[in-house]
Order: sequence, then structure tokens, then C-alpha cells
Amino acid sequence: MGQVRYNRALAEAFYLDPDELPVVDSNTRIAGINFEASPHPGWDVGATYLKVLGSNFSYFATTPASPSGAKLGRDGLEVFDARARWQPGQSGAFVAAEAALQRNSRFDMRAPGVTAEVGYRFSQAPWRPDVSYRIAKFSGDDGSTARFERWDPLLSGGNGEQWV
Repeated sequence: MGQVRYNRALAEAFYLDPDELPVVDSNTRIAGINFEASPHPGWDVGATYLKVLGSNFSYFATTPASPSGAKLGRDGLEVFDARARWQPGQSGAFVAAEAALQRNSRFDMRAPGVTAEVGYRFSQAPWRPDVSYRIAKFSGDDGSTARFERWDPLLSGGNGEQWV
């Protein structure tokens, strides 16, 4: 990973070769860039682009051309992600949103994912808790189309609401 920080902006370039458990090792290798900034007090914005350079993982997809199912490789997956957060003070209300699009350079794929969150941060209270409501929507594949639309969580940990 390489990072450059200037005032309230951060640019990163990264290469990931995860140490997966041998029984589920997909040999997925990912490269990308990330940008984050605070253009105005209380506002944070960011954008990420990543590409899967190689992987043994395959999706199983049924299409009109392949009703019995086809194996589509993760190789060539690209993710475009944009996010923003508004929190005017250390304590108080906040709002966050994120949108991402996945596509693959080797076959027809388009899979969107979006999240929205509203909450309140109690930074004066012990443990500094946050209370929030978050909603997330990820696309699934429509087997009646030739395009693959299922969201790939990549190497998310825990649940489908956390993506790389």
C-alpha cells in the first residue's frame, strides 16, 4: 500500500493478495486506488476503484443462452465506489450514503449496491456510542437476462453490508 496525504485529502494505491483459509482460498488478487477528503468541515467524501487481477473463484449463473448454468470467473471484476458522510460536530446527528457498481471486463456484468444511514453520536457519554439506522440494497441475478447482475461481496467480513 502506498499513501499520500495533503491537508485533508488522502490518496492510496493498494495491492491485495489475501491470506485466505486453504479450504476456501480463491487466489483472488486485487489492485486499486482510493481517495478520501474533507472538503468542508463536517463533510467527508471518498471514491474507490478496484480490479480483480486474478482469481480461481467462479459465479454460477443461469441465462437464456445457458439454462443449465454457466461458470463465470471473478477475473476482470471492477468495482467503482463513491461515498459521503455529513456530521457537523463531534456529537450529534450524522448522515452517510454509499453507492457502488460492479462490472466485469470478461463478460456482461452490472451489479449495483447502495447504502444509506442516519444516526446520532453521543461523544460526551461514556463509551461514545452511536445509534443509527442503516439500509442496504445489493442486486441479485435475473436469470431471464443475458447480463449477470448478482453483487459479489468479494472478501467482506461478517455480513453483506460490508464490502471492500
